[in-house]
Amino acid sequence: MGVRSVNLSLNEAQALAKKAAKGAGINWGAAHETGRAVRWLLEQGIDPFPGLLATLDSHLGWPEAELAPEGLEGELSGRHGILSGIMVGLSLADFGIEDQSIIQMRGVVGAELIAGFIALSLDSGHACLMTDGVCSMKFSRIACQRDRPQSWRTEISISASELPSGNGDRFERAQILHYHFERLEAFAHRTYAPATEASRLAGAGSALSDND
Repeated sequence: MGVRSVNLSLNEAQALAKKAAKGAGINWGAAHETGRAVRWLLEQGIDPFPGLLATLDSHLGWPEAELAPEGLEGELSGRHGILSGIMVGLSLADFGIEDQSIIQMRGVVGAELIAGFIALSLDSGHACLMTDGVCSMKFSRIACQRDRPQSWRTEISISASELPSGNGDRFERAQILHYHFERLEAFAHRTYAPATEASRLAGAGSALSDND
């Protein structure tokens, strides 16, 4: 028996990632950008969901500010030795990396997500994401070349880089392992308001109406 998976459109996958991020306690603006970053990675044929889920798990234990870089100078670090790939990606996308020769950080959960945030912020130029001193991914806004798998928590750096000719294919569907899909759905479910007697009575098939 093969491993079960769920096939989604990129719009569906983006919406699911956004809702799951919100369900983990991430604010709506950051959750929206997380969905966009996840979609970019999927378009490049990269599975972002193991890293995303590991990151969302970390957000359940700490407020956003506790998982964000304390500053953007020197080696980036979190207050508890853990950085969220979402919070790092948002910070670097806002700050910009074009004028930075190299940005180093450690203790990152979901390091691969950072590439999605930065790629969408680039008007031109390229960047290289390195894990443990070895280049894992070179990317621009519209192209990506992945050199090796990444770990979920690792020492990484971002630097300017030339993007070699590589895979120009853009994927149009997302294939998600069923287990990952169920976990994302569970996070998304946390955003739903619990049913009340009034909401049940006003639901589909109810004889009640709010018309005067």
